[in-house]
Amino acid sequence: MHLTNLIRQMQTQNSKLKIQSFGGPNSNVLIRSVWMIWVIQQVIVEHLFHQRFDLIHVHSIPAMVSGKILSLILGIPVLVTVHGYNVKRWMEKFILTKIKYDEQITVARNFLAVPNVNKNVVYIPNGIDLERYKNIQKGIKKYEKKKVVLFVGRKNDPVKGFSILLRAFELVKKEVPQAKLLVAGGDLSSDEVSQMYHRANLFVLPSLSEGFPLTLLEAWATKLPVVATGVGDLPYLIKDGVNGYLSDPGSAQKLSVAIIKALKNRNLAKLGENGYNQAKEYTWEKTARETIKVYQKICLKY
Repeated sequence: MHLTNLIRQMQTQNSKLKIQSFGGPNSNVLIRSVWMIWVIQQVIVEHLFHQRFDLIHVHSIPAMVSGKILSLILGIPVLVTVHGYNVKRWMEKFILTKIKYDEQITVARNFLAVPNVNKNVVYIPNGIDLERYKNIQKGIKKYEKKKVVLFVGRKNDPVKGFSILLRAFELVKKEVPQAKLLVAGGDLSSDEVSQMYHRANLFVLPSLSEGFPLTLLEAWATKLPVVATGVGDLPYLIKDGVNGYLSDPGSAQKLSVAIIKALKNRNLAKLGENGYNQAKEYTWEKTARETIKVYQKICLKY
């Protein structure tokens, strides 16, 4: 979703900009390994026989390895966008902070403080298309119970904290028996997920690690109040009790307390309104404009 919106907006702002995308791998380790080799071959063939590239811009950890190799082979600069940083994953830490790139973009401010061989790191946050969510909202009603909690993410990824949320929700049900947990996994279309945001009453992000999660902006785009853990850029974005509630990562007990507090708040809708007003600051137009500046800066060096 990030890449699709970014490319569309960049090409809208600069019609001379030609971007060719090579699809990224899924979460399967074997498929990712094969893709890392395949994409190197594909880019070399394209560069030599069809369209010469001036810059390689990569967005995933496997792509960063392939992008660095391609940069050395083809003699063109490589830019990487860091979407999140998990210090406990040593390979991820090595690829993000020990390999030298021509430039790095981070969507989260916390990465700026990480020890890094790359000193040229630019902070450019994610964006959101608020109009799209307004259009989807038409005709959709909230669930009648008014205690529906929504989780959006990969249930089988430990970093997303879904198992912690399940334990927390057992405690929530004791205090708020009518509470319901709604789960939007990876098998739904973006429109279907958007409809679930509109129908829910509270969004919960129980992650153990994040950068600048698009799901937070998506929730706010539908004026949905949020409860989230204080990881990545979330402490910068969420003001506790103003536009959401913060909880400690990894604690089912503290997460349940924050959810219960939210569900019992008679003015909970106001937090969603405040979140919506905060989301207005983050647009794809702004993200694209700042990214184009980085492109121009890099290309001027070569």
